[in-house]
Amino acid sequence: MISNISHYIDNTMLSPVATFRDVEQFCYESKKLGCKAVFVNSSFLPISKKVLNNSDTKIGCSIGFPLGSSSTSIKVLETEKCLEYDPDEVDMQMHLGAFLSNDYYYIKKEIDAILETIRKKSNNIILKVIIESCYLTNSQIKQASLLISDTGADFIKTSSGFAKHGATLEAVRQIKKAVGNNIKIKASGGIKSYSDAINFIESGADRIGTSNGKLIINQHNKII
Repeated sequence: MISNISHYIDNTMLSPVATFRDVEQFCYESKKLGCKAVFVNSSFLPISKKVLNNSDTKIGCSIGFPLGSSSTSIKVLETEKCLEYDPDEVDMQMHLGAFLSNDYYYIKKEIDAILETIRKKSNNIILKVIIESCYLTNSQIKQASLLISDTGADFIKTSSGFAKHGATLEAVRQIKKAVGNNIKIKASGGIKSYSDAINFIESGADRIGTSNGKLIINQHNKII
């Protein structure tokens, strides 16, 4: 039995129609729930910084989200602008087209560039790389996982939540099989209940990315 599911939850507010007020309320709610982190699009970082600064809930932002197909220089610039607000964590979208073109050098070079930008700011900022596993075969999931693990990034993240479907237990198992304990795993996309979250954690996930953090935590509290 997990004693506190909230410590696994990256609560996300990434809706394209989220207002400033929506984000502010979501940050207050997530802090009250004790979520591990709150993730917002980069333009909302000033709001999350105002609400979450000096709290136990971490500030997270998304880079190149949700397609990942912007240029490396743009992703680096977005990272630099985000770092002005002292985020604790950054989730970047891998360039899926480059990966599917077997241009692994491009992928590594881009991750290295963003990681270098982050490390100039702090060695304590966590970087997660989204592979969009629903578009990959098991063999490609393995290849992407090994590639990301070798860069020094902190997490492999399954999904943006904006693709044809989100995380699957099989994808998490394939990542875990490929990298073991060399890098952590974030399962995200379509995780809507406490039982879903537990299944992903038992399959190897260290974090759960979801917009349903309140529901998952409330379901957990009823059980314990």
